[in-house]
Amino acid sequence: MSELSRYKRQRENNEARDEEDASMKILNNLPDVVLVDIISRLEMKEAIRTSVVSKRWEYLWASKYDLAFNDEDCKHVRYFRSIVDRALMLRDSSSINEFCLSCEVECHDDSRIKTWICDAVKKNVCVANFTLDGVFVLPSCLLTCATLTSLSLSLLSDFSIPTPIGLPALKCLIFNSVEFSADNSIQKLLSSCPVLEKLCFGGCIWTNLSSLSISVPVLKSLEIFDSKLIPSFSDCDGCQFAIFATSHFESFIYYEGLENECIIFNSPSIVDACIHVNYNDGRRREVADKAYKLLNGLANVEKLVFVNDVVKALSAAEAEQLLPHFPMFQRLAHLQLKIPSVNLDCKPLLKLLCHDPFS
Repeated sequence: MSELSRYKRQRENNEARDEEDASMKILNNLPDVVLVDIISRLEMKEAIRTSVVSKRWEYLWASKYDLAFNDEDCKHVRYFRSIVDRALMLRDSSSINEFCLSCEVECHDDSRIKTWICDAVKKNVCVANFTLDGVFVLPSCLLTCATLTSLSLSLLSDFSIPTPIGLPALKCLIFNSVEFSADNSIQKLLSSCPVLEKLCFGGCIWTNLSSLSISVPVLKSLEIFDSKLIPSFSDCDGCQFAIFATSHFESFIYYEGLENECIIFNSPSIVDACIHVNYNDGRRREVADKAYKLLNGLANVEKLVFVNDVVKALSAAEAEQLLPHFPMFQRLAHLQLKIPSVNLDCKPLLKLLCHDPFS
């Protein structure tokens, strides 16, 4: 390499270093609130890596608006614990917008996990998302958090809660893979959420609970996704949902095999409903009976979507005697069928199609 070439490369390296130093100087001149805003736009892993930029950046990542921790992202249990501990201990006085925690209870012990949750509550957390594998009882501080607006729980154990309970700001409540116990913990929780607008059950187990009354003053949306992994219902009738709708109730979604029974009372203003049913022929009469009861509660719906086996259940020979109880759907303006094939001889479907809501 000639002397001239070496000189050019050295000059380019110096210019690049000067540009980098200038960029760092600009960043370091920014106030902490701006730097935290920048770090908050990064994923958790990338945010933690900024701690090596300079002494000033060492703990800024802990003030990230949203904190998300998953022990599957860490090879060592001790490292995961230290990261969560440091984030909550070193954080400034700013509130936590969203706190997500996914881990195995046995690896970290429930008392440590409760401490993490309580620390987030002390930071006025707004959105909480917990996926906890193992036996765990939610701390009372979480269930009395005045700032919590959204709570998502995935608990691979029986659901039980302490008292007292009171979530005055909670608007969204989501359960995934939760096994509800017979102590009516879920009933107590719902009764303590006066402004709840969205409620979702995804793949939950109801074998220990015979009935659930859902009566929330301003509930707008209800989604029930039954689990395919539910044990055989040969020895039980599943859970009966009694849903008491109000003028705020707008949307309803049901997905899977109608192992549980859903009855909706007083739904004057419901806008849209989607019913997705899968079942085997051995349960044809049972599914037909539950489908008719569900649809009667949706008689005032404006938009209705049928998916998979809904029409098949309604048109089953065993369901003939239920036809007089098929609702008129006086306000229905939109019907969508997402099914492999349509049986044009299906009497309930013909009854529905022949009705003109504008006549």
